[in-house]
Amino acid sequence: MAPQRTLIETIKPNIWWLILVLALFLRVWGIGFGLPCMYHQDEPIVVNHALAIGVEGWNTHTYLPPQFASYVLFIVYGALFFVCHVFHIFRDRTEFALAFLRDPTLFYLTGRLFLGVTFGVGTVFVLFRTGRIFSERVAILSALFLSVCL
Repeated sequence: MAPQRTLIETIKPNIWWLILVLALFLRVWGIGFGLPCMYHQDEPIVVNHALAIGVEGWNTHTYLPPQFASYVLFIVYGALFFVCHVFHIFRDRTEFALAFLRDPTLFYLTGRLFLGVTFGVGTVFVLFRTGRIFSERVAILSALFLSVCL
């Protein structure tokens, strides 16, 4: 007769899934923080620069904060415009721009979803896999701590 596994031994192989679900839940739960007001000082800069790329080109003429996030958001906003245009939500680029001026919540939520949630949960996963180089315990604890850091 095979020995019975303890609860810890049963949960341990699946613990990293639970940590990823926790990270995802916390990031999605807090995604609407402060909207429509702007409480993050760099978020409006990144979003405005991402939208300005469509008008002024790829050079945003600033280097603080670094522009990777703005470039990614420009591509995401382009996809958002395409989908909204296909479903006749926005007729043209002008209507898309006016939607941002009326209420930028859609743009901030989209940016937070693609940058905050996707990269946040991805970072927890990468940290867990990297922590396994040292030990399973280091991997679990470090991923757990990062998953609750927002």
